[in-house]
Amino acid sequence: MKPSFHEKQDVMLDDITFPYCSAGAIPPGSDWLSCDFETGACGWYPDHSASMTWKRVKEPSNFNPGPEFDHTTGEGYYIFIGTDRTTDPSMTARMMSYPQQAKCISFWYHIYGSSIGTLKFKAKEAEGDETDIWMRTGTHGNKWRFVDLTLPAGGPPVQFIFEAVLGGTHGSIAIDDVVVSSGVDGACPPERECTFQASLCGLQPDPTADFSWVRARGGHASGVPGPAADHTLGTAQGYYLSGNLWEHPKGSRGHMVTTVNAPTPQSGECWMFWYHMGGQGVGELSVRLRPEQRSTSSFPLWTISGDQGDLWRHGRATVLSPDSPYQVVFEAVVGDGPGRNIAIDDLLILNGPCPPEGFCDFEMDMCDWLNRPYGPTAVAWDWTSASGQGKFVPDVDHTTNSALGHYMVFDAYSGEQTAHFISVHMAPVSKCCLEFWYHMEMWFENDLVQLSVYINESGTLDLLWSQNGNQKDVWHKMMLDYTSQNRHQIIFEASCPHNVDGVIALDDIFVRRDVACSDLLPTTPAPTTQPTSPPVSAMSCSFEDGFCDWVQDSGSAWSRQNGIHVKGPWLGPLYDHTAENNQGFYLLVNKSGEEKAEPAVISVAVATQADDICVGFWYYMLGASASSLDVLVQSKNSQDVVWTRGGSQESEWLSAQVTISTADKERVRKACVCLTHTHKRRKICR
Repeated sequence: MKPSFHEKQDVMLDDITFPYCSAGAIPPGSDWLSCDFETGACGWYPDHSASMTWKRVKEPSNFNPGPEFDHTTGEGYYIFIGTDRTTDPSMTARMMSYPQQAKCISFWYHIYGSSIGTLKFKAKEAEGDETDIWMRTGTHGNKWRFVDLTLPAGGPPVQFIFEAVLGGTHGSIAIDDVVVSSGVDGACPPERECTFQASLCGLQPDPTADFSWVRARGGHASGVPGPAADHTLGTAQGYYLSGNLWEHPKGSRGHMVTTVNAPTPQSGECWMFWYHMGGQGVGELSVRLRPEQRSTSSFPLWTISGDQGDLWRHGRATVLSPDSPYQVVFEAVVGDGPGRNIAIDDLLILNGPCPPEGFCDFEMDMCDWLNRPYGPTAVAWDWTSASGQGKFVPDVDHTTNSALGHYMVFDAYSGEQTAHFISVHMAPVSKCCLEFWYHMEMWFENDLVQLSVYINESGTLDLLWSQNGNQKDVWHKMMLDYTSQNRHQIIFEASCPHNVDGVIALDDIFVRRDVACSDLLPTTPAPTTQPTSPPVSAMSCSFEDGFCDWVQDSGSAWSRQNGIHVKGPWLGPLYDHTAENNQGFYLLVNKSGEEKAEPAVISVAVATQADDICVGFWYYMLGASASSLDVLVQSKNSQDVVWTRGGSQESEWLSAQVTISTADKERVRKACVCLTHTHKRRKICR
């Protein structure tokens, strides 16, 4: 009906209903909480009383430093909030569910930016208050991170809430691939991250120990030893695991034991956690490995004893059990002090070994370094990668020499700023070598941007080293000797007096105790004879100038490319392995969107008289849809697979080597088979 200004109009409504508005009413489909956000928000709905709403997007808008790709497919949707000119740090977005009985929750999150706030996962019973189950604050790097949570079973239905607070002026918070279920046979998958907010995460008492740990809140009760706040939330309402050592006699041992875990990868796993050990004569804390076949004996992986101060400290232990299932034991041994207690919080399990003690490459997290902005001009160091945005941000990190590697960065882009990056308190040391890599690039020879290193000893700052001005687009190594007679901290300070286009970056910090820097300098004498290299085989190829003697089968889809035009990790490596830059070439298979999975094969004739040959190569396989990469040897009568890898691997070049008997063998093949439902994932051989 078109409105008219010359005659009277009527508008009529009829049969208005409000379904599902009675107490306890739940709309159909509201239990569909497992969601990849590709077609909508599933059973989640926005809290319209909040000051902003989650947005379903494919990429960030308004130049926010959000995810460049989703977690599900690399080109799909996720939900997101971010800062822009119209936002305020206090603004909050909430996404809610209707009450559920599910107890297993997992999701992927991305919190990134130099000034960004908090993401919380909450639970609420019908007549109860909201309870914080999980929380993360501040930048967590330009990468998707996984969390799985377990809620107590058997209780009343619970409403789930994702709450994000901007908390700053430059950054974003995103969520993808939420999975909500009741578990398999009533049990949730083993948690690889535990905050102790809702449960013990599968940790259980050990009948062979003298006592068990308990899940406790900050401060316990007045006058009772223990941390005043947990590490997760930083409040007295947060939970942690407490040994309650004051209740037990000197020398007694308290254990908490994991369930039996599957064997670790060949390289092991890194178990990271935060611990609190306060009071004279507090006792000893250790992490122990218990092989499954030896159910009562264990051996130590990590141990610390004595008063560590009234603060949460970072611990980590490499667990290596690739051949058999195992359990991890957290053991507290009671000391003789009157105000003794030991607590742990925020347990995290990551693939691969832990870095050496005192070393941080910022690939997994910020280790035990603290981002502590204070003062009116204070900002935080940003934990980022080269795939983030920024005019002078380094193109590669120092650790991996790739755009996917992480480092710390200070961006002098908005007036007077100061940022402090601080170590935990460390014990006195007679000699110590501080080693780190730094990158300083800015317009022209501007000397206003400065990087300084201080030693904080009993509240007194002593300048150890300082550098200012443009140091070009290069990572520089610095080694500094120092001593300290007291407990101390190392402070990296980045400063800029006014608006200057410039960036300072830090990577690969290594605090080497009880050695001088001169002890670490190479002293290898020059060789007296010219070194020799093994002859290069006619089968060898770096693919810098073509395919060499390698031949594609008819219809194969191997292509030769470099990383210049690669826009994301799903599209192939940004750098080759030979030249280690985006100019070097490699071979790539792209079967994106094809309905029929045909093998892509390249082969080379065996050109050697030796009985055995060693075939070595570097490969890169990334993505949920990656299928398999095989090395085959073809003879007159057979074709044998001598090496294979399946599924997504690390986002880096990996080395492979296989020895092949050449008796009656004609060709060596490398084959890569792609799935028909590939979502622009790549499988690459070198």
